[in-house]
Amino acid sequence: MKLYFISGLGVDHRAFKFIQLPSKFEVIHLPWLIPEQSESLESYAKRMTEKIDAANDFSLIGLSFGGVLANEMMDYVKPKHTILISSIASRNELPLHYRIAGAFHLNQFFSLRSMNQIPSVNYFVFGVSSDQDKQLLNEILKDTDPEFSSWAVNQLLQWKREKPQSSILRIHGDQDLVLPITGFTPDHIIRGGGHFMISTKAEEISAILTQILAK
Repeated sequence: MKLYFISGLGVDHRAFKFIQLPSKFEVIHLPWLIPEQSESLESYAKRMTEKIDAANDFSLIGLSFGGVLANEMMDYVKPKHTILISSIASRNELPLHYRIAGAFHLNQFFSLRSMNQIPSVNYFVFGVSSDQDKQLLNEILKDTDPEFSSWAVNQLLQWKREKPQSSILRIHGDQDLVLPITGFTPDHIIRGGGHFMISTKAEEISAILTQILAK
């Protein structure tokens, strides 16, 4: 079965660097597309599905903003599994301060690139402590496309989906400060997992993914 991995906001396949799955699964990392001018999230999600082989069984695995996108892609394709990691499934699960920021368009004053200036805060917010994880996080933030990140943050804060898709599974950390557990109950809770647990808790997440996908 093909597994289509969708990384977090503006991040590439490196986010899944330490995830290990049985060789019977074909792992495919869906690259981000360049958003068209004033493109909606729904339109973008439909374009992303064009890279999926829907003639055979497949699953979607979305990380953070990639999970938001996976929710929208399910309107156009029918995966065997849709697994959200460190993500949310509707706008009602956004923390209140995010929704306020979206209502007043405060995100125009925010840039992910500016976060590179305060690495110690990044480590705290994303929940990383080892040198290995710090290095990977620094590389990812450094390479984030500012134009894409601006579009994606705006899409997240203006997200219209009111109810989650019915057939999703969630893996979430109980110490996620970026997208905390708000208004939903994860199927699998990673104790001590922050928003970057895809790296810091990769072994535990790999085991859960293997268990889910084997069903």
